[in-house]
Amino acid sequence: MRLQAAEFKVLQQMRSTRPFNSGHGTIHLLLSGGKDSIALFQLLNALQMMPATWSGVQFNLIVHHFNHKRRAAESDADEQLCVDVARQLGCAIELYRWPQELQEKLENGENFQSLARKWRYKTTEKFAVNHCQQFNETWWAIATAHHRRDHAESVLHNITRGCGLNGLQGIACWSDATHRFRPCLWLESAEFDAYVESKMLPHREDGSNQNLDYTRNRLRHVVLKELETLNPQIVEHLWNLSHDLDGINFRQNFAQKLIKELNPNESCAARDLQPSVLRIEIEMIQDISDLHAFIAGSSAPRTVELSRAKLSNLMSHVDKCLKNPKQAHEYNFALSEIHSLLITSKWLEIKVTS
Repeated sequence: MRLQAAEFKVLQQMRSTRPFNSGHGTIHLLLSGGKDSIALFQLLNALQMMPATWSGVQFNLIVHHFNHKRRAAESDADEQLCVDVARQLGCAIELYRWPQELQEKLENGENFQSLARKWRYKTTEKFAVNHCQQFNETWWAIATAHHRRDHAESVLHNITRGCGLNGLQGIACWSDATHRFRPCLWLESAEFDAYVESKMLPHREDGSNQNLDYTRNRLRHVVLKELETLNPQIVEHLWNLSHDLDGINFRQNFAQKLIKELNPNESCAARDLQPSVLRIEIEMIQDISDLHAFIAGSSAPRTVELSRAKLSNLMSHVDKCLKNPKQAHEYNFALSEIHSLLITSKWLEIKVTS
């Protein structure tokens, strides 16, 4: 089955990120009517239509549009466009209008951007939880069309507000705590733009996105563009910086998990193994971050440089062993000249081969 580059990358991300490969669920997409969210709508709809036996993921798609009533007739036109596109693609849509209680808070001096963001996420989360329980689904997710450039803007925004190391991590692709999913973070700007152009779906531009009174708009249109004149790769450099910091957290969190879950009285404890072998039970690898942490935390040189695509490939072998251990075949992968990773139906082992 032929996929466009953008569709394939998002599908790879879903395959390697729990909970998307652990049963049936629903993705709740926040649809503004802008170019990015309309493109993500088309992309997820295309993946939803594919047979789950081929794609490896199974999900429903519901879109949610929030009319903030800030631009009069333009806001209503955004809403109508979302309704039309949802009808065209045969997808359910939920509509919300800016409530009076939030208008009163706005008139009392509260920040509009903060109020609107909380309104969108809390409303969608409430709907998603109820829907998941009603239809006995195993997971739910809230998807937004944040892409690589949005990530760079978020890192810069966090820096201007005086962030610590966590702020440099920017936007996460998936959050267990919030169930927020940003699949477009893995798309290069050129890939995303090419996908948007190829589909030629109607979309609308929010004029307020050009208003430099908003900090994020100033970062987007002034600061980031100025940085790109100094180095055209600044967006990728900020992404790589965040990814490196994320890797450090992976290793720290995974080390805590090992301490908590490994019973020193059990025969499978790492203390019983030879010094040249690092072994853990395969059930401890719950997602690609755990796999990355296990490999990067070993003594094998250069393993932290494994690409996301290679990690996804290794994670697919782990998933096969977890889902069907009796039919799983051992898989051996060379991490370096002298280290190898062995994936079996019971263990993950990193050992010296020579």
